Amino acid sequence: MRRALRLSTLIAAATVVCASVYGEDKPKKKPATQAASPERLLPADSAESKLLAESGAWLLAQMKDDEAKAKAGGVRGARWQEFDADPFTTDSLYGGVSGTVASLLTLHEMTGEKKYADAARRGVRHLLDKAVEDKGGLTWEIAWDDNKGGVNTYRSSSLYSGTAGIAWVLMTAGEMLGDEEAVKAGKRGMDWVVAQLAPIEKAKGKFWDNGSLDIISGNAGICLALEEASTLTGDLKYHAAAVEAADGLLEAARKGEDGWSWPPRAGEERTYTGFSHGVAGIGATLARMAGATGEERFLEGAKQAARWLERNEVAVCGDGTLAWKHHVPADGTKDWLWEGWCHGPSGTCRLHLLLHSMTGDAKYLQAAEAGGKYLMTQTHPDEGRAKSGYYAPSLCCGTAGAGTFMLDLYRYTGKKDYLDYATKAMGFLDRIADRPAKGHACWSLSGREEKDGKRYHGTCLMVGQGGYITFLARLGQEKHRIVREVVLPPDFASVGAAPGKRMIVLELGKSPFHKMARRLAQYRGAERERLDDVSKWEPIRDMAKRRRADAVAVVLAPETFDINLNRRVMYALQQLDDDAFQDATIGYLTAAEPSHVQAMLDAMGKIECDGLPVKAVDYGVTPSFTDVTVYPATEGTDGLTTTSVYFPCVEKTPGVREQFGKAFEPAKGAGVVTICGNGDPMRIWLFSGDRNGKPDLHWKYDAKKICRDWGNKELTGLGPSDAAAWDLSGTVLWSGTCHSAATKRAIVCGDIVSTFGTTEHKVRFYDLQPGESLCLAYLAHGPAAYLAPIGANHGFRCSIESSRAAREEMSLGEAIRLNAVEVTLASRKNGPYPLVIQEEGKPEAGVEIPGGFMMEVTQNRMLFGDPTFRPFVKTSPRKSAVSVKRGTATKDGFQVSVRLNDLKAQEDVDQHRGREQNAAERVMGSFELASGEKIASVRLTANGVDVQQITVAEWMVDHRSGRPDVVWFSVNAPYPKNYGDPRVLWAEGMELTLKVTTGEKGAEMGEMLK
Repeated sequence: MRRALRLSTLIAAATVVCASVYGEDKPKKKPATQAASPERLLPADSAESKLLAESGAWLLAQMKDDEAKAKAGGVRGARWQEFDADPFTTDSLYGGVSGTVASLLTLHEMTGEKKYADAARRGVRHLLDKAVEDKGGLTWEIAWDDNKGGVNTYRSSSLYSGTAGIAWVLMTAGEMLGDEEAVKAGKRGMDWVVAQLAPIEKAKGKFWDNGSLDIISGNAGICLALEEASTLTGDLKYHAAAVEAADGLLEAARKGEDGWSWPPRAGEERTYTGFSHGVAGIGATLARMAGATGEERFLEGAKQAARWLERNEVAVCGDGTLAWKHHVPADGTKDWLWEGWCHGPSGTCRLHLLLHSMTGDAKYLQAAEAGGKYLMTQTHPDEGRAKSGYYAPSLCCGTAGAGTFMLDLYRYTGKKDYLDYATKAMGFLDRIADRPAKGHACWSLSGREEKDGKRYHGTCLMVGQGGYITFLARLGQEKHRIVREVVLPPDFASVGAAPGKRMIVLELGKSPFHKMARRLAQYRGAERERLDDVSKWEPIRDMAKRRRADAVAVVLAPETFDINLNRRVMYALQQLDDDAFQDATIGYLTAAEPSHVQAMLDAMGKIECDGLPVKAVDYGVTPSFTDVTVYPATEGTDGLTTTSVYFPCVEKTPGVREQFGKAFEPAKGAGVVTICGNGDPMRIWLFSGDRNGKPDLHWKYDAKKICRDWGNKELTGLGPSDAAAWDLSGTVLWSGTCHSAATKRAIVCGDIVSTFGTTEHKVRFYDLQPGESLCLAYLAHGPAAYLAPIGANHGFRCSIESSRAAREEMSLGEAIRLNAVEVTLASRKNGPYPLVIQEEGKPEAGVEIPGGFMMEVTQNRMLFGDPTFRPFVKTSPRKSAVSVKRGTATKDGFQVSVRLNDLKAQEDVDQHRGREQNAAERVMGSFELASGEKIASVRLTANGVDVQQITVAEWMVDHRSGRPDVVWFSVNAPYPKNYGDPRVLWAEGMELTLKVTTGEKGAEMGEMLK
């Protein structure tokens, strides 16, 4: 155990007694302003950034003024020709201005350069000026070139060639640029789309554009645009229309024993296999709609699409590779095999990744990776244009699309081969680029001259400059871990994540952090959700269940967050299946200002890119010392080199506040900082916690009497204004100080009577004023993550959480979830843990469990940050505390071996567990069950352990969606009476054997000693 936490938790852990101190109503200090960290953007000297700069320069040079002049106070509209060799402009997402605007937004996000945002605003102005009033809302006249010199127009609802795509771009651009007019116009565009949904002759269901079904023009693509609109606005009419359209897809399916297929338009004969016009794209939409609705009928449709792609002689297999014929029947054409998003594995395999994410069925991931292998073997980004095997360089048809898919595979699997391929694809694009002017790069439609001798350089998204920009930005994002948004069309937005890593970014109530929510979701490939009612837990449960969530990042305003909201979220995520465990991890994103949230995301990205600094600092408070004491750094078995720092208390050191500079200095450049000491929502106490037990020093709670003077001679503390000088930026920050996660609405109860006053055994709530929240002061520094308690807790939890996370490469969300796992194990005989809500003026609510109050309040500990963030992946060398190995299964069961690896690990204590059972020493772990396995019993034997001294040996099954079920176990014994005495369990040579008997009828929990 690290020295600071061993000592500080023995003498400065939270003292929870119902008692309290006389306070003064001092004038509040002006909140200290914490400078925002510099934005972490794509490195200017990176290869991706240089090629993006050339691409952006060429795109800006193609911008042409609209005829209409700017309105007063506004900007002049601008347009881009679809191709530079053809004076033709359209507004569609596929080939026109709206797609170009999306790529300009990406350039602005990744580089921070204002010129791209300005150009995007001019493109938005063009789209606003071109909008046409029509029954039901706004639409656009989409121009198309008949290749004979004529330009025609039409009105369409479609995603890539009509109003849905333009409206989506306007809503997205409006949000990102703060343009309310654009958001409103986008919404009216979506209203028009909804109004066009209608039945057609000779078909069941409702459709757009006379029965178009595919991603490009039909129900499949429009569904996804409407779902985005529903998330952006909270307007459920868009979701309802998307559901109707998805049901239309099910009605239009051609159903057979070997799966379901669809033509691009109802009634047509030819069937395309791929994404843009084919079965894969429609199947992917149905998979996404299954996640949006929780309806199994849509998931079944997606599975049937994959089944058709597998079984109808459209798949071409060879040496572990997989591709699909362009279309069937062949109609006299040869069996084309393309590589692109439109008709190749780069698009088709998106369906397979989605299905693997939703079901965990390995066959879907195998198909997706076989498609990736086809690209790696049949296309050659190291070669010149003639030998590359690419049909075209574009996002739709060739190199950029293949590279983008490989980046999705990399994010999904973590396999570096896919990232390497994408990097080589960028090199290929660099080599074949045309450079018509210094500092400009562009690409011809096919990568070569066309039959008419011209080289057509496109400005648009899917076959032009916008697509190359999108790919290059995605590559830069992945390589350098940049948490900025690459603006992707709705069908590109997410292929999900592997089971166990499926995160939802949930915007709960109104907050100023919407941009950060968008960025995190796109960075992780996560779905976004929005709920306005923060008082109910049931909608959170329903959302997480249909999304099959393994993690939920909750984005909310600081005034929305309190102890009850945290308990509601935890309880909701406990209800995703029939067992009592919390089924998904949780992280919160909030702060005093948006720049603070972004600084946290940037710090996380930097650690994921560069690794976590191994320097760690542990802070404690002790009345035994007379000066700030800094111990020499020591190398630990957790992979960190730790310096321990102690603050003295005011009783012996009246000038303790004058020593803050000496105390803060070691934190500079640290990767991990842990702060442990008594306190309240406003400060760390630098006086003895014994004061809590002296009623004669307490006063009756009154908000006016709360001690707000950090320099009070008796109640000296380290407050928010002091913390402004503490360099905590970029760290993974742990706090054991009670209530140090309170952002606004703080609970007042018996553990903080010294500074807040006695509440007479009743709960009170106090709204922290600006400059009073210690939590917000810490978050203002931009730590990569912050783990702290929203109420009372035992400070030693910091040590347990950080040890687990470091030694097991654990996500921080999982490190926090394991607190709830321990509570569930301890209270297993009492049934599922209830929802505990604290009410103003009533006695503090709680549940009697083994371990008492201190065990129960471990659930007050929570995470600010991304719950999937694993900061210790690149930290080494380190030891796991305990190894758990499952043996080979027989017909009767299997054995599990449990061995102690490291006596210095922190997970040896089950705090306050068993004041009656005397079970404070413990070994805890888990093992997986094979598919279909059920446990009849578990029996424990031991070597190097006196089994007679074991007081608790229990197990419990945790069911998991899309992953094997896991069995948690805890083995407990009495803790030594004297520090340093021999241990029962945590001793050299300890080895436990769990004999697991399986059977047809399984149990959900049990004991291992009977």
